[in-house]
Amino acid sequence: MEANLTWNGTFSSTRTFASPFECYYVRVIFIVLYGSVFTICILGNLMVLTAIVRSVRLRSLTNFFLANLAIADFSVGVFCVLPTLSTFLSQAWLLGRAMCKIYYFMWNLSYTVSILILTAIAVERYIAIRFPLKARGCFTSKRLILTQVSIWLIAAVYSTPYILIFDTISTVNMDGQTVDYCFYRNRWINMKMYTTANFIAWYSIPLLIMTAIYYCISKVLWKTSSANRFTSTKGMGKQSEKYAFTSSSQSSGLGSQLIKLRGINETDCDIVQEEPLSLKSSRAYPMKRAHDCRPAYSAKNHFLRVTSFISRHESTNTSKSAPVELCRLGNTMKAVRSRRKVIRLLLAVVVLFALCVLPHHIRLLLKWWEIKSALDAGIFSPISFLILYSNSAFNPVLYALFSANFRKSFKEFSPLRFLRRRHRPMLFQEMHYSV
Repeated sequence: MEANLTWNGTFSSTRTFASPFECYYVRVIFIVLYGSVFTICILGNLMVLTAIVRSVRLRSLTNFFLANLAIADFSVGVFCVLPTLSTFLSQAWLLGRAMCKIYYFMWNLSYTVSILILTAIAVERYIAIRFPLKARGCFTSKRLILTQVSIWLIAAVYSTPYILIFDTISTVNMDGQTVDYCFYRNRWINMKMYTTANFIAWYSIPLLIMTAIYYCISKVLWKTSSANRFTSTKGMGKQSEKYAFTSSSQSSGLGSQLIKLRGINETDCDIVQEEPLSLKSSRAYPMKRAHDCRPAYSAKNHFLRVTSFISRHESTNTSKSAPVELCRLGNTMKAVRSRRKVIRLLLAVVVLFALCVLPHHIRLLLKWWEIKSALDAGIFSPISFLILYSNSAFNPVLYALFSANFRKSFKEFSPLRFLRRRHRPMLFQEMHYSV
């Protein structure tokens, strides 16, 4: 885009390479590609916002952040995609001086907001999974709104210099016509250092932070996969062996036991309090199933083994009694699987963001550091912008691929669904209830 112009005190417009858009077929291909990205970006992110606002199942802390990310992606579609295409189709800037400044400001604003939101989501997920009891008190509605407002303000302040350093430049072409170009024209900011600082502060460092955070989260969640022994079966014809976590709390420490139960269904694993269990003792006390007065332990045909996993912070005073709590196995494993799905979605969003933004950063660094390479060919610039904007279009697709709740909500609030329902007879219309 701006790579085709030079500014050396007096403006002169020169072609540094033969534009690939002079070829008719290239123009058609890029018009179709940019038009597709624009359409998906606008409609996809509108569907995300509609689904999060109207669907009860999507009203969660993480999805509130994703709604703000959808707003940033929607802004990219409105202010950036088509103006970028116009600069490749015509070297002149046709949208006026105000749009020249808004274009660069909104793109940098959306990018900065996106990287900050992705980092905030990673921190929120880490606290929620690693310190679940503290998370409820930490993430209140006021703090959540304050965080989002702060993210947008920080991004707006950091993007303000783009309003000052980019402006329209007028020149007279060979036909005697006055032509405007949108280009960098302020010398008081060193674009070489500014671009490098952007790459380090708003790309490299946040990605390193998110990589470390998601690595720690993955260790916590996938370590819990050892709990898959809950539903392990041993041998054909043998009874299914169920496991349940029990926790004992004392004034001086915490302990947990893994109890292997034979012949007890998952539905029986309600919270029960029975005889006190000494953490030092390896013997087990009789336990009763919920809603059943019969003993869950029999010396003849049942076997109950308790293996103690004592917390490292447990004090020596472990002889005190503690209540034993049996958790619902199905709900526990369902919660773990649900969290894993969320983390997979967030990892996919971060990886997509990193891959789509990287070519654009490479192009800017090569340009402002005046490094000659094979990427200087005229086709790399429109491709790098296309990949960059594809990130904003593909995010809604990722939500639909990785999240069953998003898929259900998209189906419920799809425009095609409303059109089909509108033309159906009233007798056959279905009633859909929120879950």
